[in-house]
Amino acid sequence: MQSMGGIKHGEPYLLNEIVENGYTMDGLSVRINGRLLQHDFQNCRAFLADPKTGCSLKVNTSLIEPLEEAGSLFQLIGELSHSGGETVLNARLVRCIDGMDLVLYKKALELQRQYFQDRPKVL
Repeated sequence: MQSMGGIKHGEPYLLNEIVENGYTMDGLSVRINGRLLQHDFQNCRAFLADPKTGCSLKVNTSLIEPLEEAGSLFQLIGELSHSGGETVLNARLVRCIDGMDLVLYKKALELQRQYFQDRPKVL
């Protein structure tokens, strides 16, 4: 789905889904949550991790600098790219979500997916 301006909205995904299937998601616009592990502001690179599974994803932060210090929980929206055997999120939007219950978020995401899967298709 595209907005009127041509920018795709970020489909919600769990970090481990992207790490496991990133090679098939090239160009997809996604919204993910994770804890900022490392941040190299000089090279506009960061690593985001899922606190539960330990999966991590490389993030290009050139459009969202300055980014806060490592350790906080963030939600990022951006496009995935895959090259050289590595999946990278090219982030274009960021917000701090410290305090969010990620277990409840995952449950809500699962229920939303089930709802959209079960509802009748409307033309």
